[in-house]
Amino acid sequence: MLRIGVYLLLIFIPVNLFSLENRFEYITAEDGLSQGNIECIFQDSRGFMWFGTFNGLNRYDGYDIRIFNHETDDSLSLSHEHIVQMCEDAEGKLWIATYGAGVSVYYPETSIFRRITTIVIENDTILLRQSSSVTVGPEGNIWYVDENEGIFVYDTNLRLVKYYRNDPENPNSIPASYYFGLVFDKNGDGWFGVGNNMLCKKPVNSEAFQIMKFEDRTATADDGIKSMYIDRSGNIWIGTTSQGAYIYDPVNNTFINYRKESEEYHISNNTVMAFAEDWDGNLLIGIDGGGINIVDRNSDQISTIHYDLGNAETLNTNAVYALYFDRSENFWVGTYSGGVNFQSRYKDKFKKYQPDPLNIKSLSYKNVTAIMEDSDGEIWIGTDGGGMNKFNPADNTFKHYRADPSNPEWLQTDVIIHLMEDNEGDIYIASYNHGLTIFNKHEESFTQFLPDNNDPESVAGIHPWYTFQDSYGIIWVGYLAVGLDQFDKATQSFKHYEYDPDNPTTLYSPNTKIIYEDWSRELWIGTEGGGLHKYNREMNNFTRYYYDPENTRSIRNDDVRALYEDSKRRFWVGTGNGLYLMDRDSGTFSAITIDDGLPGNTINGILEDSKGYLWVSTDAV
Repeated sequence: MLRIGVYLLLIFIPVNLFSLENRFEYITAEDGLSQGNIECIFQDSRGFMWFGTFNGLNRYDGYDIRIFNHETDDSLSLSHEHIVQMCEDAEGKLWIATYGAGVSVYYPETSIFRRITTIVIENDTILLRQSSSVTVGPEGNIWYVDENEGIFVYDTNLRLVKYYRNDPENPNSIPASYYFGLVFDKNGDGWFGVGNNMLCKKPVNSEAFQIMKFEDRTATADDGIKSMYIDRSGNIWIGTTSQGAYIYDPVNNTFINYRKESEEYHISNNTVMAFAEDWDGNLLIGIDGGGINIVDRNSDQISTIHYDLGNAETLNTNAVYALYFDRSENFWVGTYSGGVNFQSRYKDKFKKYQPDPLNIKSLSYKNVTAIMEDSDGEIWIGTDGGGMNKFNPADNTFKHYRADPSNPEWLQTDVIIHLMEDNEGDIYIASYNHGLTIFNKHEESFTQFLPDNNDPESVAGIHPWYTFQDSYGIIWVGYLAVGLDQFDKATQSFKHYEYDPDNPTTLYSPNTKIIYEDWSRELWIGTEGGGLHKYNREMNNFTRYYYDPENTRSIRNDDVRALYEDSKRRFWVGTGNGLYLMDRDSGTFSAITIDDGLPGNTINGILEDSKGYLWVSTDAV
């Protein structure tokens, strides 16, 4: 029996309401992390997740972890293994601030690092050691903060374009002290921490620094600011080593202190390591020894996510050092000793359906090969061994249509490959080894089409793989091994388009995998072994696009499995070895592979959601 498809039926349930729960998955040293102490988390433009630890930089692609570390004999490696913060510039380079040897800049194309560990200013050599922050400024330059030496601004070519150090003769210069953190507000003003108890503002159009003190006490250098964050309302949050968190309202010039001893603004501990905001605008506070505190911005109520000894799925330690929401709004938590804790926003939005031998109205078979919603909103499911199912979402039941060889007017096979509805409401069933079947759902009758050697207008083969009706109303049937048919429903006849490798205007492979029509009504046929084809309606022939080793812009794999045109009219081609963006005017292709962040190179499906994101399914496990 043919084995394709997935092994369960997963249906996405659209739900808008979602709140953080104390239920996590974990990525630890046992899973390949360089160590379990996570200081910072970042997602780059390619989708990779980066985890900075006390001992190495880790890149995670959703499946595997690659570790980057300092190599004494390799000047193109990291400058230091202790990573404190990361950002990405407009060219896709990753800037990594280290606690020990300045900043390292990662070039993803070559996987090498360039180090910035010393700076010469007016014949004065400055040794960069204790980084506290690195971030992209509003003008696109990279702002780097060294705890002891000041603030340094670089362009994307790693050239120093500006620096800020204390000038004793200039009262408006940056204060002489320690420097911690750096955030920019929506106006372009920069904010950073100074010493143990001061917030400093660098106006976007001024070189005069402004100081605001949030504490009156004087403390040692190691008892000061640990983290900074600016929320969506423009408030600046300051995390401290022993005095909790401060929120500064720049409009009203006021500070509020969240601390363990406070009744109104109580948090679980006073060592505040990180901040983040969830999709509802709630403020999350990561606390060393106190888990995660969540400030409801509507009610100002504070709840806590913490380690629960009796529950193996909770936060696995209360020492929280980093908080991060990725572009898909998944939640990542960096901890001390517990590695990365992860919570998917969408995991619980998938409801799983599978066969239940005790329930005759459950899914008929575990291998689902096709899902289709018809014009009446009914959902039809094809399986590889269990026939066809009609799903009723109201009561989560399935009606089965199973093969009955004794009845020639019924379904003759349980192995279904593809389902398609035509403009008259009939459902076309492509099956393996049993030809084409048309199902009239209103009469619940089946009409089967099999090859007839005595009839040249009969169906071409017994293995139809894909059916499609274009905007002109023409029905197309693609096959394994025998090419492509046009089906005339009125005359019940088939017109054949055969494979001829020596005729460049025919199909270049007899194995049709997918048929697709774009917005300009061009018809595209993806084949296995023959690449992509465009059907020329006026000439009734095809243009071939296939791998040409002498053409670097040709498609590099001839197994075309998926086709999709997105809302920006970009045309995507999924193959057995990579995803391609096709320029239809020039007939050239640009490749995206696992080297660019795909989890796997075998592309099985492409779909765009309402936010413009492309969802790509691969065979990676």
